[in-house]
Amino acid sequence: SALCAAVCGCGGGGDAPAPAPAPRVIEFYGDSLTFGSISGPDGTLTRLAVPPVRRAQELLGDAAVCVDMSLPGATVADALAGAPMMPFSAFAQHVSATAASTLVIRYGGADALRGTPLPDFERDLGAMVTQAQAAGKTVLLVGVITLPGGATDDYDLAVERAADAHGAGFVDVRAVPVTFPDDLADPVHPAQAWSDRITAAIVQHLQTTH
Repeated sequence: SALCAAVCGCGGGGDAPAPAPAPRVIEFYGDSLTFGSISGPDGTLTRLAVPPVRRAQELLGDAAVCVDMSLPGATVADALAGAPMMPFSAFAQHVSATAASTLVIRYGGADALRGTPLPDFERDLGAMVTQAQAAGKTVLLVGVITLPGGATDDYDLAVERAADAHGAGFVDVRAVPVTFPDDLADPVHPAQAWSDRITAAIVQHLQTTH
């Protein structure tokens, strides 16, 4: 018995610790609001000191890898087609190959400003969600920020309808506190503090979904 105890105990120490799980890959799709754009007085386009996707990475830490797939001025139709300058090919092709498990989709601002017909926007957003879910991805749709004049109101409602219709997550960005004009970096883009509050709301949803 003593020999057995000695042999069995030799080099023991219990099971080796399980390896840490691989970080969750999250892709963020959207227009200038996801990119963190600021329009300068001379028409030049700059960027927030901490763009939304980088802020999301800071908040999520090592548990996730956040990938920015945004393009200023992009519409949902651009994303579906993999239009020139988009950081990915046609969406159906890209989403079937990406390692991301979760997609944050935040279109509607550029669609509203570019005059995309609302039925076309809603149809294309639904197609994007359907393609992502068919590829086994978790989808989180982000509403469209309010702007003075109400140009984005109907598009925000369309995003919420798409989330309900397809069983996707939804972030109500209009529940995030905002003060005009202090929270605007220019006539349509959030300044850093408002952008950070919106990103924190998105991250809160991400932390409760997988």
